[in-house]
Amino acid sequence: MSQIASILKELEKIFSIYSSDLTSLDQNFVKDQILDSFSIISFITEVENSFGVTLSSSDLISEEAHSLAGLSNIIFLKLKG
Repeated sequence: MSQIASILKELEKIFSIYSSDLTSLDQNFVKDQILDSFSIISFITEVENSFGVTLSSSDLISEEAHSLAGLSNIIFLKLKG
């Protein structure tokens, strides 16, 4: 399993704590209002803790960070260094 696939699998597991309404890995969970603002903060905090990364405000406002597929790419690049 590739590192991105592993990251994506872990993101899915974390996301499922907050919602089961995601229909695809490319779905924009912000625009589609799948998570409320508190759940988004909790989700991002859990992601940062799980992967040992810090997501900057520019990371988080990026459209890429609003889907699990895009977020996995951001995390991969941060872990790659």
